[in-house]
Amino acid sequence: MAEEAPLGRIGDLFYRVEYQQRGSPHIHMLIWLENAPVFGVNDDEEVTAFIDSIITCSKPSDDPTLLQLVSRQMHRHSHTCRKGTKVECRYNYPQPPMRCTRILCPIDGETQTSAVAEHNACWKSVQQH
Repeated sequence: MAEEAPLGRIGDLFYRVEYQQRGSPHIHMLIWLENAPVFGVNDDEEVTAFIDSIITCSKPSDDPTLLQLVSRQMHRHSHTCRKGTKVECRYNYPQPPMRCTRILCPIDGETQTSAVAEHNACWKSVQQH
């Protein structure tokens, strides 16, 4: 909303503040940017290039304080439950970041079987490495 508009001019927004178990607030937010490419109207390449120009996924290497804060807030792959048993995250997080944004579209039934098998094989390889 500042004059600098680092993401672009905001046309509209919606947010909700939620509180975690220990009272820490966090925000879920949707923003609509003016003149942003529109999914389903503009080319997928234009939409993904726009997203990649404003959203990044990397740990800061030049700011030790910020790196410490980011590392502290990252989701852990497993945790210990109250009974002392180690529990794996049921959603397989953390997952490795993608190099660029991809738009995933539904696939037909025939292609789905081979695509799922290929994805599962790829995911096993990622987990091993």
